[in-house]
Amino acid sequence: MAELEVDLLRLRSHEWVAVAWAKGKLKCKQPKPVTRRHAHLAEQHATGQHSIADLAEQISFSRATVYRVLERARTTT
Repeated sequence: MAELEVDLLRLRSHEWVAVAWAKGKLKCKQPKPVTRRHAHLAEQHATGQHSIADLAEQISFSRATVYRVLERARTTT
């Protein structure tokens, strides 16, 4: 029974977010501009010589941040 209630709450939340987003009421943080380190990271990954963990260590980012930066690079190009 509790799982059903959680599912219903989650469904209502998603509906509310979709409606608010469509009306322009939902504001979110604007993405930061791409820095030279982000561009360098995308170039290094494109060569295929470094793993995600290596890139994260070189630039002192977490692996999750590296994945986010690479995803943004894919969507902007």
